Amino acid sequence: MKEVLAKRIKILETAETTPFLRDIELEACRRDVLYFFDNYLYTDRNTNLFTGDEASKIPFIPFDFQRELITEIRKSIISGTKPIDKREDLTNVFIEKSRQMGVSWIVMGIFLYGFLFHNHKYLVISQKEEDVDKI
Repeated sequence: MKEVLAKRIKILETAETTPFLRDIELEACRRDVLYFFDNYLYTDRNTNLFTGDEASKIPFIPFDFQRELITEIRKSIISGTKPIDKREDLTNVFIEKSRQMGVSWIVMGIFLYGFLFHNHKYLVISQKEEDVDKI
């Protein structure tokens, strides 16, 4: 975690003092959603995974399954197809998940990425926990 924070700080300090490198950094983010996640997104510390001295806000470092999901969702946004549910109705994307898997955070990160770098607009609808968790 300390190495990741040090890397992120160095990127930000360099970008702040060197406009040419800032432009390169922005272009790297624009071209690669995973680069954006790996270097710029933070999350609340998950107390199920992390204990001890970690700060309450930590770098969001996607696990392999999360990286696959980020790539798959991004691809579905670009191509207009759904990553998991293959019905013809392209208005919804179904992702079966359990709690604390980071999926909501990932979706919001992808939306932020699209908004910042590709002028995307999204409609987000949320439901109450009791409405979603009860069959």
